[in-house]
Amino acid sequence: DPHLNNEGPTNSMKNNLYEALIFRDYDLKLRPALATEWKQTAPTVWRFKLRQGVKFHDGTPFTADDVVFSIQRNNHEQSGMRTYSASIVDAKAVDAHTVDLITKAPDPILDQNIPAVFIMSKAWAEKNKTATPVRGIVGNETFANVHVNGTGPFKMLDRVPDTRTVIVPNPDWWGKVEHNLTRVEFRPITNAATRVAALLSGEIDMMF
Repeated sequence: DPHLNNEGPTNSMKNNLYEALIFRDYDLKLRPALATEWKQTAPTVWRFKLRQGVKFHDGTPFTADDVVFSIQRNNHEQSGMRTYSASIVDAKAVDAHTVDLITKAPDPILDQNIPAVFIMSKAWAEKNKTATPVRGIVGNETFANVHVNGTGPFKMLDRVPDTRTVIVPNPDWWGKVEHNLTRVEFRPITNAATRVAALLSGEIDMMF
């Protein structure tokens, strides 16, 4: 669930699968992602023009309604990511590809926080009864805790908790990043000796 937990490794994985309106490049500069341009139109209003032609992994078109939904969901009391959108009191779709974010007071650094607010499909979340984040326990997870439907450069192929997480490139992604990856498997290996042996034998390519 992109709005549930706020910690480094999880957020890093989210960025492969989900996207925000803006992202930070390798130099930490703000760059367009699901929004192509943004500006303050009033002291408490930020307007975002959305990228057209983007689709979620299930083929659903990305629109302003998904942004409005995701901002509201990110602000839910169960969300671990709500600190990044806490100044937003309302989100309004101006049209299918324009969104206004209204803050409770002037927030000149809202664009610095928006890269941590991931966008979900409203239709997918509502269909699968996961319109709000829920801190579930093992065996009682919500659909969004164990499934993915983002717009990101990679799609989830397989996930077995505590065993493996497999992602593959999203052929329909709007962006371009040069790499030679066709399949990436993340595998927890708790025993240090086993982990080193896997690296030395070539079973794994790198370890952390």
